[in-house]
Amino acid sequence: MEMKLLELQEKKEERERQEKKEIEMKRLELEREREREEREREEREREERERQEMEKERLHELEVLRLGDSSDYDAVKKVVLKAYQLVPEAYRQKFRNLKKTSEHTFTEFANIKERLFQE
Repeated sequence: MEMKLLELQEKKEERERQEKKEIEMKRLELEREREREEREREEREREERERQEMEKERLHELEVLRLGDSSDYDAVKKVVLKAYQLVPEAYRQKFRNLKKTSEHTFTEFANIKERLFQE
């Protein structure tokens, strides 16, 4: 009888340890998820600030062009191309976000990635 009580007590303690372990794992998982969401939010905010800064630069360039030599085709072309060129962050995003699809073989996908990396 006493053995049965000890066994039951041990089983109960084991269940409690397991439950505590599961709770801790869930807590850690939630914490990692919150951290990931915070990093993503910060990344979006940084990208938005960069986009706004680029837009300001574009507008400034176009304003300078409007005040200056807007009749000179080469000058207009230079300002417009400069205003809309991709910045390093845009290339990094294109590289990171590129995913292999069924349209490309792995070799083709690797070549595309390599070209993006070189840009």
